[in-house]
Amino acid sequence: MDLLLETGSPLENKKNTSSSISFAEMLDEAPIGIHCVDAKGNIQWANRTQLNMLGYEPDEYIGHPVAKFHVNTAVLDSMMQQLQRGQSIESREVRLWHKDGSMRIGAVSSNAVWEDGKFIHTRCFTRDITGTIEDGKIKETLYLLIDRLQRATSLQHVYDAALIAIEASLQCHRSSILLFDDTKCMRFVASRGLSAEYQKSVDGHSPWTLDSVNPAPITIDDSETTTLLNEDLKRIVKHEGIRALAFIPLVSDGKIIGKFMTYFDTPFKFGPDQIDLCLSIARQVSFSVARKQAELALATTELNFREMIDALPAAVYTTDAMGQLTHFNPAAALLAGRTPERGKDRWSVCWKLYQPDGTPLAHEDCPMAVALKQGRSIRDAEAILYAQSMQRRDGHLRIARALAGE
Repeated sequence: MDLLLETGSPLENKKNTSSSISFAEMLDEAPIGIHCVDAKGNIQWANRTQLNMLGYEPDEYIGHPVAKFHVNTAVLDSMMQQLQRGQSIESREVRLWHKDGSMRIGAVSSNAVWEDGKFIHTRCFTRDITGTIEDGKIKETLYLLIDRLQRATSLQHVYDAALIAIEASLQCHRSSILLFDDTKCMRFVASRGLSAEYQKSVDGHSPWTLDSVNPAPITIDDSETTTLLNEDLKRIVKHEGIRALAFIPLVSDGKIIGKFMTYFDTPFKFGPDQIDLCLSIARQVSFSVARKQAELALATTELNFREMIDALPAAVYTTDAMGQLTHFNPAAALLAGRTPERGKDRWSVCWKLYQPDGTPLAHEDCPMAVALKQGRSIRDAEAILYAQSMQRRDGHLRIARALAGE
């Protein structure tokens, strides 16, 4: 490639012979993107592969500042400084803007053409590695999301894991999660990068209702030109500095429970890959949200049940399948004459047990033990309880009628 672009403009004065024309055509059709940037940072020439990679026509790319097409201009500045020091660049990863607003990831190798010690222009070769890089990052993002969701101990942990995954995978800086509440209205439950004013203005808005069947993602590539938003919403979105956004439904057991949102500061083209990725995240998040909500509902039910048990005047206690004490009410402690120990006491809260005729009754043969071992309910079984005083080692007798079951 040393013959390429040694001086002057690319391919200049090399079009007078059939061999140079063939050489120019070969460069233009090369399977790798090639372009040149002058000392002022303007693109002098680009081959067809480079243009197709980013979706531009020649007049939309050639002659324009190269910084216009770089997502991270700090990376570009570093590369240009390195080239101006006479150093070469090998497979530097860069993010480039596609004409449709999406991003491409390229691996750039480059060196510079010099003339009499003066920097003339670069020779840049770009490989499109978008698929390779994004596939790896998406897999890593989804793996981390699943891992965080499995370890989540609260709904807030679920929300945090989801927002991190959304922003990491789509390369956006703002996101939110909204769920239907008891009034059938969709409310913010978590967000990143959104103002309180914006959340208040759009709180309750949803393109779907609880009765919506098979809700599909809704994407808005440019909020200023879309017909999907009314004028009030357009004004609110513009004031927040949002230019592109997507509504992704959260569905559990075939029913919509909410949505997550992703926002971009510039127009953004949501392609099939991005939508599929959003749906993959949504499935994981929906399952985890529904599971945590069920766990919280169960915990609330158990709490209400225990509060009801504690208020009963009759002695009540519960054990696990192995007979280990899990809960007891104040009446049970009073009957036992002691404070039972959860996880330690087994089968009964009492110190000693006897049959009605005075025969000792082993704890493992008490009504609770029989009910658990045989899988049947025990009703109206009588036993004599020898309750241990909480103040001294002596005790006193009480006669109890037991009801036990699984």
